[in-house]
Amino acid sequence: MSAVQEAEEEASAEDESAAAAMVGSVVTLKPNAQKHLQQMKASLSADPLYIRIGVRTMEAGVTGTLRKDGKSEYTYKMDVCEKEDLAETDHVDEFSDLGVVAVVDDEAHPMLVGLELDYSFELIGGGFKHYNPNSKTNCGCGKSFKV
Repeated sequence: MSAVQEAEEEASAEDESAAAAMVGSVVTLKPNAQKHLQQMKASLSADPLYIRIGVRTMEAGVTGTLRKDGKSEYTYKMDVCEKEDLAETDHVDEFSDLGVVAVVDDEAHPMLVGLELDYSFELIGGGFKHYNPNSKTNCGCGKSFKV
């Protein structure tokens, strides 16, 4: 390995260690999710940027209609919201260094606590990626899950 290659690998390793995940009480933001949320924040001129993360049932397709038997499939839902949209029962993770606030409603909270949010910049299959420790099974694309 040449000295140039060694220097490049060393710089890359330093960049990776500097880009750490940001951990909240409900949601963890991986470095690529942080980058994309900062881009969204800039393009929307939002400070801070409020992101509501929730779930909806596959059969109903309506947020807030969650079956309690654990046999339903759920899909992830993400929307930009405003501070005025927050309810007293919402779980809020403030990532002040980013100027991002993640909001999870009380009903979805048990299914989403510990969620790791990442982002893929790939042309095919790119977008937000959800890594949920509470899911028993996931679909191949990672957009739906069972608890």
